Amino acid sequence: MSEPVGGGAGAAQTVVVAARIALLVARGSEGTSGLAAQAAALEARAARLAERNEGAFAAALAALRGAPDGSLGARMALAAEVPGEIAEAAADVAGLAAQLAHDGDPDLHADAVVAATLAEAAAAAAAHLVAINLTVSAGDPRVAAAEAAAAAARAARDAARAA
Repeated sequence: MSEPVGGGAGAAQTVVVAARIALLVARGSEGTSGLAAQAAALEARAARLAERNEGAFAAALAALRGAPDGSLGARMALAAEVPGEIAEAAADVAGLAAQLAHDGDPDLHADAVVAATLAEAAAAAAAHLVAINLTVSAGDPRVAAAEAAAAAARAARDAARAA
């Protein structure tokens, strides 16, 4: 049985999967070697974010449960920062997938749309985690940035479907 993961790590792992699908589409399409390189780089970025999020989430939970070191604010701030970065990575993958849906092999169009859809879901999930963080207040630029990333991912998903 595999280990359970929190929502942020799950969102980041979803970005990893979306990037891998985009990589498959790029490698299976002519003239998209640059897009394949981007997909591979985005996969690596999302994997690093999944690891960072697991640590940030564990530290935040420890602080919330009364860790005696007085670091609640710093730990919660990091717990908001990493999901924001996940939302941005997800938006980047969704944009890449939309480009592949348009320019890639037509036989792989459905896969490009799936990549964009998964990335959009991950961006929305990560933006939610930023918005509910205890250190985030109304009008916080981290929320606006995460919501903008989620909106960009949604637009890319729609563009992929329409391609």
